[in-house]
Amino acid sequence: MKQLRAIADDPEGWQVTIDSKKDRMKCEQRTSERGFNVGRITSIQDFDSITSFRAFGNGENRLKYDKNCERIESIEWCGANFLYGYQKLHKILSVASRDLYQMSFWEVMDDNSVYCVVWGEDEDMPEEPGCVRMTVPIGGAIFKPLKDDKTKCEMTYIAEAHLG
Repeated sequence: MKQLRAIADDPEGWQVTIDSKKDRMKCEQRTSERGFNVGRITSIQDFDSITSFRAFGNGENRLKYDKNCERIESIEWCGANFLYGYQKLHKILSVASRDLYQMSFWEVMDDNSVYCVVWGEDEDMPEEPGCVRMTVPIGGAIFKPLKDDKTKCEMTYIAEAHLG
């Protein structure tokens, strides 16, 4: 969780690709120490942090709003807030499908912020024909209540990824 917080709070080396006041969203990217792409997207959500996290983390919901996602599943629950899962992204034009096995851990803090950390974990997992295995050393989302309106939150989504 410390690594995710550090990436979220680090002001150095980011290139802003989108900064939309209208959409209340800022997208940034940089290269990690491993040489992978890192994306950081910050946006204001019209719901509190816990509701926003639940909507974000719901696999069936994700299939509705993320047209890139072809399949998402929970493989094994390792605890109340810790799971092993799988996701597969659609093939787009000439770019092959990508898939990822990942661990996900989340925690609700005293101020109702939610930290969700994911990392790739695919040792000994079967490869799906036609898919390229992604590597995600660290990623996740942070949901923080707005100071002046606790019914809304700021979401920061981070992904360090090698698309294979």
